[in-house]
Amino acid sequence: MGKYKYNSRKSQRLENYDYSKKGIYFLTICAYRHQHIFGSVVSFNNINSFKKNKAGIYVEDCIKLIPENFNNTELHEYVIMPNHLHLLLEIKDNSNKSNISSIVRNFKIKVTQWFYQNTDLKDIWKRSFHDHIVRNMNDYERIKKYIIDNPKNWNNDIYFI
Repeated sequence: MGKYKYNSRKSQRLENYDYSKKGIYFLTICAYRHQHIFGSVVSFNNINSFKKNKAGIYVEDCIKLIPENFNNTELHEYVIMPNHLHLLLEIKDNSNKSNISSIVRNFKIKVTQWFYQNTDLKDIWKRSFHDHIVRNMNDYERIKKYIIDNPKNWNNDIYFI
């Protein structure tokens, strides 16, 4: 077989979990090499807020279209940051068998097409995405607060590079 093993990349998804299953999912999608391509965090009176550039505006448009493109989903909360985004996304039923991976893939393709048409960037996304299955209301409220406070806490964010 040689020096390298193909297809040995470990999946970040839970083994044997059905990601088309009804539930709420916390997703983090990162830009390739954590490039700051969606805008910037600005500080006014020591309070951080996120200022979207044209790419960030398009990303937001695509996020808002997820429930239209996948009619069994509901968008609960999201935030776009300079080099990543967080979503709280609900799959309300599995009637059309869309799963989290197909939703993220569709989203990434649309944004990548925009970048190809409007910029010189060709590497937009980090491979895959992070997910967390929301287990209960305490978990939901903690994640929702984390998303809302993300710009404010940018200087301490793990993606602050």
